[in-house]
Amino acid sequence: MSERDTRRQGAPHFRPHLSTEPDGFLETERREPLADARIRPLLERYVAAAGARLEQVDDGILELHVPEQDRSAFRKRARVRIAFTVDALERDPEAEIAVVGSAFVEQLIAAIRSRGSRVSHGFVAPEHEPAADEVELRIPLTNGRAAAPRVAVARHRVVRLLAKVVVRAGGAVEEHLIESAHFDATTGMIVPAVAAARCIAATSSLEPREENVTAIDDDTMAAPTTRTTAELVSLALADLRASFEPKVGRLRADAQRALQLELQRIDRYYDSLLDGLGGRASDVPDVATRRAYEAEHARRRAEEERRHQVHVIVHPVQLTEWQLLVQRAEWEITPVRQDRTGGTLVAARWLNGSGTWEVACPSCGHATPRALSLCKAGHLACDACATTCGVCSEAFCHDHGIGACRVDGRPACAEHARTCPSCRERYCTGHESLCAEGGHPACTECSVPCAICGRSVCDAHAQMTHASAPRGARRLCGDCRVLCEGGTSEPVGRDEVERCSDCQGYVCETHRAGCAVDHRIHCSKHMRRSDESRRLVCTAHQAECSFEPGAIFASDEVWPCATCGRRGCGRHSHVCVEDGGRYCDEHALLLRGEDNVYACKAHVARCHVDMGAHRIGTTAPCPVCDRTTCKQHLRSCSSCGRQVCVRDFVAHGDHCTTCERLTTTGDPSDHVIAAAAALLGERPTPRRWKTSRDATHTIVEMDLGWTRRVVFLLRHGDTAASGGRSHSILGSSPLRLHR
Repeated sequence: MSERDTRRQGAPHFRPHLSTEPDGFLETERREPLADARIRPLLERYVAAAGARLEQVDDGILELHVPEQDRSAFRKRARVRIAFTVDALERDPEAEIAVVGSAFVEQLIAAIRSRGSRVSHGFVAPEHEPAADEVELRIPLTNGRAAAPRVAVARHRVVRLLAKVVVRAGGAVEEHLIESAHFDATTGMIVPAVAAARCIAATSSLEPREENVTAIDDDTMAAPTTRTTAELVSLALADLRASFEPKVGRLRADAQRALQLELQRIDRYYDSLLDGLGGRASDVPDVATRRAYEAEHARRRAEEERRHQVHVIVHPVQLTEWQLLVQRAEWEITPVRQDRTGGTLVAARWLNGSGTWEVACPSCGHATPRALSLCKAGHLACDACATTCGVCSEAFCHDHGIGACRVDGRPACAEHARTCPSCRERYCTGHESLCAEGGHPACTECSVPCAICGRSVCDAHAQMTHASAPRGARRLCGDCRVLCEGGTSEPVGRDEVERCSDCQGYVCETHRAGCAVDHRIHCSKHMRRSDESRRLVCTAHQAECSFEPGAIFASDEVWPCATCGRRGCGRHSHVCVEDGGRYCDEHALLLRGEDNVYACKAHVARCHVDMGAHRIGTTAPCPVCDRTTCKQHLRSCSSCGRQVCVRDFVAHGDHCTTCERLTTTGDPSDHVIAAAAALLGERPTPRRWKTSRDATHTIVEMDLGWTRRVVFLLRHGDTAASGGRSHSILGSSPLRLHR
């Protein structure tokens, strides 16, 4: 069956093609390449049914005069110009093109529907007389026996469905206006071509009516049971589906190719985004961001898959009817088995056709089957419709079973046919198994053993692990599948994980990590890298330095101060070189002159000059001020010979402040005189005495004449000199003390 089509993708874009109708419609002229071959016959039928008028205005242009009651369907227009060629459309810009999908065709269909979804053309007069000879059933019959036929004459309704078919595949939308074959409303068989041609030829000469024509009263005629409108439409749609399937298959293949290209583009885009977040999932700073990208990726893929699915929508437009005189023979079919239901077989002799007896398959309607079988449900079916169940080996028709089990491809009757709740495919009970997870039956293709426990689980309750999982891609049941907490909650097997020591979550072998302190396994939610060493530590072994608030350290990277107890890291706490204890910055001092050597305050001596820290024993008290002074800040006084701190020297001089303050005394104390006598070995008779006192000594200077001077030190409380120097014109030298 040929039909005109037009494809719309984005903005409306029509691509009509020339087609002819072999079963009686007027053939479209070859000079009308743009017109649809179905539009003009449809238009002429509408004109005849509505009492409208159609005028030839120009070559390829017709003008439709719309009846007043139908003008609402044509936007309240009384006249509509229709162009059937491109040249005609160019000559008359006001004309409308006649192609499926155009506004005019939509208006025409609306006008036809407003006049009734069923149109009857009445009774077609017979051409032959009923035959008097007996009828024999010469077709082999399986599973049943035929009784003697009952022959009668009856009027049968012949119907034909006009439908608009809309096909959506990806971004493409196609519309088609097609008609089914002629069907016998009583038997469901396809009317022979000769009788169908008589119906079409008689259409123009009969007055159409919107409702069924009441049968002419005739006591000699039988009153056969007519199939319901729903059954007739179902037969017509099945015929349309069979004729339209090749084109749908091509569209489906094109949509799949376009889908694969689009999915590859989407995958590349989101892979580049995820690669920008980091190589390993555990290294991504924000796991929620990665999960959001992955969820959006899955949503976009599902959206494209839905968009590229092929949807075929059939809009029935009108059911056309005729009445033909038929001589019919009925056989009651008795089943071989007593527990089965019998059926009825009808042979028809169309008195408007060739006048020969024809037997059609009651199931599919095709004439002259090679063999017939009685279905388990009592339906008769031909060898094309009936198949043998692969489970019980009994015949059934296509209405009471499935044509192929998805597992082995063998047919199965309705009693042994099932629909898998997982894959939604049909299968037979011979390939049925029980899903251990959901407790429901499923086909053996979907119900596969779990890779760990071996239980059979359907696709709906099983999940595949990713190829990047520690043991690769595996199919697992719900009990053996867990979500790894170390990455992005990807599914892994129970034999690939360990429990987090904190939350008991699962961590796979790829994403597991041990705490650097206790070496136990923890998930990513309870692990952090220390800021200083970048070691992974769990929550329980994370610590803070009191001198760096907010910084993360491992618990073995901070120590309490032995003095104040505050915890400090390696940069803010130090080991005392003397006692080995840890002290914070406030209680540990860097020793002068030693690289990176610290000591606590209890084990250092601080020079009062620059407050530098020194080991105990490496400093000495200044004899002038009696304060601790390091060796670097001690100088020798040229007068008394003592080591004095630099702060107790006279500016720009070499005398200490005590020697600089020596004052003349005429009556020195007895212990000074005694010390001088002990020092000189005789009672001294100096010309002049000078004394001065500081924190530790009394400095005594004796002028012996001839430029000779003796300066000696007398420690407080002592009676003997503890040092000194002798000065003369020849120089200065230390005193020799007599002990």
